Amino acid sequence: MVYRKINSEEDCQILQNDVIKLAKREKQWGMDFHPETCSIIRVHRKRNTIMFVTP
Repeated sequence: MVYRKINSEEDCQILQNDVIKLAKREKQWGMDFHPETCSIIRVHRKRNTIMFVTP
């Protein structure tokens, strides 16, 4: 499981970097990553959420 509490765009970038590292290790170890089995959960009470789009 990969997760992080997001309070800023910097937190979004750190989480994205973690996912990239995970994908690199997956290839090194000869594993298959199945994005169709992934889920996103958002739990917040903020009215203005942070929207992060990867470059």
